[in-house]
Amino acid sequence: MNSEDMYNVISELSPTVLDEAEKYKFGKDYTPVKILAAAACIIFLICGSVPVMAACDNEAAYRLMYSIAPSFAQRLKPVCLYSENKGIVMEVVGAEIDGGNMNILVSMRDTEGDRIGDMTDLYDSYSIHTPYDQYSGCSFAGFDEETKTAYFTISIDQGDHPLNENDKISFSVGEILPYKEYTCTELEMIDLDNLLPAADVTTDYDLRGGSGPLIDEEGLAAIPVISTGTSSDVTLTDGVTLEGFGIVDGYLHIQIKYDSIGYTDNHGFIYLTDPSGERIDYDYSLSWWDTERINSYDETCFKIPEDGLQGYKLMGEFWTCNDGPIEGPWSITIPVSMLE
Repeated sequence: MNSEDMYNVISELSPTVLDEAEKYKFGKDYTPVKILAAAACIIFLICGSVPVMAACDNEAAYRLMYSIAPSFAQRLKPVCLYSENKGIVMEVVGAEIDGGNMNILVSMRDTEGDRIGDMTDLYDSYSIHTPYDQYSGCSFAGFDEETKTAYFTISIDQGDHPLNENDKISFSVGEILPYKEYTCTELEMIDLDNLLPAADVTTDYDLRGGSGPLIDEEGLAAIPVISTGTSSDVTLTDGVTLEGFGIVDGYLHIQIKYDSIGYTDNHGFIYLTDPSGERIDYDYSLSWWDTERINSYDETCFKIPEDGLQGYKLMGEFWTCNDGPIEGPWSITIPVSMLE
């Protein structure tokens, strides 16, 4: 079986099986022989147990082939500068090349409604493929209010493997968070002049992460937080709830719950402003999962000054998308010769 035969076989497999096969990870001790042997085994096992489907997801086949032979997969990938799914169009609009570095501008617009805006987010669901190893990323580049078009910049650094005119670049997006609602509000329900110790604290939580100058990796799990369910809930905006607050070991703790973060990407920040209006960021912050690992609890902690917090304000900024993402995919493939 040559490489083209292998690609044709993979292209005719069930998308579900291809997605499962794609999850296979090679260890650090892999060799080209082991990779080819693993690929052959995957093809043999799938062909022996799964009926070939006439209608198939070639994008899934491409991803699997790319994991085995990226340069070959890119060579077979057809050129496509325009991709439409569910009424949303993604297309290439410009490029800039400087040696092994390149920036490619793509646009996204909604042909059916008003789902694209100035906070449209690709939700870390994008992938950038070239025939060789590279450093790459994608960032929001702007929004045209008149045409309702969002722009994103694909940045690629090929390092020691510059692309030639026969090479192709593929960019795909799996999900789009169409818009995010922004809320900035003062947490007036917290009386900073009459703070009390937290009623109950715990160090038993399913840690997601932490940040701040007082955080170190070894000390994260030992930091006490307010026990969930010990205070009355206050909805700050849809998907964001003030769960509790109080003094713990000389720090003001503010606990916020963000709903369904894996689906909505709901998140935010809590900060203080002093009597002069200067912003005071937290000393440290912790995040942990609820028991179902769906919602996230964030606890923001401020060292209380010796003279207290009289005249200070407690502010919250939140970004929410409770309708969740629009599922794709969208995919474009650009020949380097066209960019040049």
